[in-house]
Amino acid sequence: MIKYISILCLFLSLTSCTTFQRKVPPVAAKPSIKEELARARQFIKRGKNKIALKALHKITQQQPNSDIADDAYILAGDIYYQRKAYELAYTSYMNVVNSNIFSPLEVKALTSAVKSLFQLGRFDEALALTEQGLRYRNLPLEEKIDLKKQKFALLIQLGDRLEAFEILIYLSKNDPNKNNVESYHLKALDYLESNLSREELKHIARNRNLGEMRAYAYFRLGKQFFELREFSDAKEHLEEVINLLPNSEISETAIHLISHIDARRKV
Repeated sequence: MIKYISILCLFLSLTSCTTFQRKVPPVAAKPSIKEELARARQFIKRGKNKIALKALHKITQQQPNSDIADDAYILAGDIYYQRKAYELAYTSYMNVVNSNIFSPLEVKALTSAVKSLFQLGRFDEALALTEQGLRYRNLPLEEKIDLKKQKFALLIQLGDRLEAFEILIYLSKNDPNKNNVESYHLKALDYLESNLSREELKHIARNRNLGEMRAYAYFRLGKQFFELREFSDAKEHLEEVINLLPNSEISETAIHLISHIDARRKV
């Protein structure tokens, strides 16, 4: 009953959001159904997943509109996923997403469905589902971060390097874990250095929303022009580095390269 009341309160608070307008609140699970879920959890703890699945299917068949049916679908999906039965896992998770019954676990189920599609190699479908999840209003930061991580992996598979880079920047600014923030920052720098084309670097350099990454893009372009002996273009880009990120290691390197260019002109 406590879970049912909390779900109902959450449902009422979200009815103004377009994502949830089509949903109706669940009904309180019958005592026998609650007992069935408790038994299923015990079977899972004991490694008896086959018996657990029977109990979970019983819950979803006998009272699919209850406030614990979503738990049952997700637990079943988790079992299938562990067994590498990704199609069955996907179907189980999507039963929560596509249901007309409101569930506070919908985003969790959607994220797990994305992971199942990834394992199946269905990257375009997974990306579309990820975009659906990111459009949810009032999406908690932790769940948004998880979906962004999934989207990054999918974009890499699909070859969209520029948007993948922009997600790294988002993660480096928004992940609540400070260790992860530094890790994503370094990964973004490495990605910029080794994975992006000249046109993609130009796009980053011109994007005023990308902060210091613009300087690194200009620096990378300046070095490329320098190595191609296109010294006029090299100097132009290296000067942007100095303007954007003065008193930094790369600006010192940019100054050093510009001095070489100027010295050539005096000879």
